[in-house]
Amino acid sequence: MQFFKKIRFFFRLSSAFLKKRFLVIFAGILIGISFYFFLSNIFQKYNLFRKTEKIGLVGKYSLEDIPEEILQYISFGLTEITPEGEVVPKLCDRWEISSDEKIYSFYFGKKKFFWHDGTEFNANDINYNFKDAKVMPIDSYLLKIVLNEPFSPLLSVLSQPIFKKGLIGLGDYRIDKVETSGKTLKSILLKPKTRSSSLLNLHFKFYTNESYLKTAFALGEIDIIKEIENPQYFAGINNLKIDKIPKTDRYLALFFNTAKDPSSDKNFRQAVAYALSKFPDQKRAISPISPSSIYFNPGVKKYEKDLAKAKLLLEKIKIEKDRIFSIYSFPLLEEQAKTIQEELNKIGLKTEIKFSSLPQDEYDFFLAIEKIPLDPDQYSYWHTGQARNITHFSNPRIDKLLEDGRKTLITDERKKIYFDFQRFLTEETPAVFLYYPIYSSIERK
Repeated sequence: MQFFKKIRFFFRLSSAFLKKRFLVIFAGILIGISFYFFLSNIFQKYNLFRKTEKIGLVGKYSLEDIPEEILQYISFGLTEITPEGEVVPKLCDRWEISSDEKIYSFYFGKKKFFWHDGTEFNANDINYNFKDAKVMPIDSYLLKIVLNEPFSPLLSVLSQPIFKKGLIGLGDYRIDKVETSGKTLKSILLKPKTRSSSLLNLHFKFYTNESYLKTAFALGEIDIIKEIENPQYFAGINNLKIDKIPKTDRYLALFFNTAKDPSSDKNFRQAVAYALSKFPDQKRAISPISPSSIYFNPGVKKYEKDLAKAKLLLEKIKIEKDRIFSIYSFPLLEEQAKTIQEELNKIGLKTEIKFSSLPQDEYDFFLAIEKIPLDPDQYSYWHTGQARNITHFSNPRIDKLLEDGRKTLITDERKKIYFDFQRFLTEETPAVFLYYPIYSSIERK
């Protein structure tokens, strides 16, 4: 009985309190609900708890040579290049080329782009610095580029992202923070241009080699590795997503030093080409142009392995009995270099492997991965006397094709030139094209 009296007393007391304080309590509930939805909207609108992807890359960079894959997040070029190698407008609406192919007129205005500082982009902002061309904004909607000589790769070159001072760009991401050690770039943090964006933050960290990269991943410094050649370190580790990515924008090749005997002899170069298996478990490369490009020639000489033919060609060449050939390469390619060493030994060529970032002039072979440019222009790699022509290759017919390719704008005509270039280059064999490397992307689940 006493228990029920206490309950009635508590009920009456609560009722009296609610009647007296009803408006205050009701207002408090409304304010609480409103505040909850207000904060939820703020957090959602401005992504105050935005996640950050921590990405590891191998390489030594500075603010002057930030990797292209990062620059693409930050800004755009006047043009962009499709996976097939065709050039299409990006910042510009369209372009016109004069009959002498020396004046390019770019038109703007239909598409709106804004710099990360909030100002609207126009033609006066273009700041390409070309040695043999004048870049002239006529007004906000028209830009002219005047060349001394026709240069067909220009439209591809203009796909390079443009920036204002301070790396202010036009892309979906802006640079938020940069960490350097001296001039060496250690990390770069990108955040979405607009706070309301649903994009994640991207924090890129740089390591000098794959060993340091793997250690950083194990320690939790990074959660994603974009490209790694040797993923065996991660085999058997749980909660990892590992994807294999074939990269047809680069190739592995064995380059000859054609300025040195017997590599100066085409018979020797072809003998080596026939001696190599070309790593049959990999996607074969047959020329220096990407197979995804409309300029790729699938009909070039492929040099399928043929030891008998290799030995027959070597019989035409005088080689010192005790001659030891040097194979320069990188530690990451040690396994591939040893395979080549074994295969050359089968045709009587003794070799030694040396590791160096760049081969010395006395090298015989150089095993390396070469990046394929977006434009089919290969002038700097194979034309006589060019600094990037590491093979020292010189051939008047190849030189003429490369010169013509730079001056020809019509796609079908240019295609014929580069088909011929690939056909004659592979016949001369200044390099044995081996395969397109497969990289692995690793991410924590």
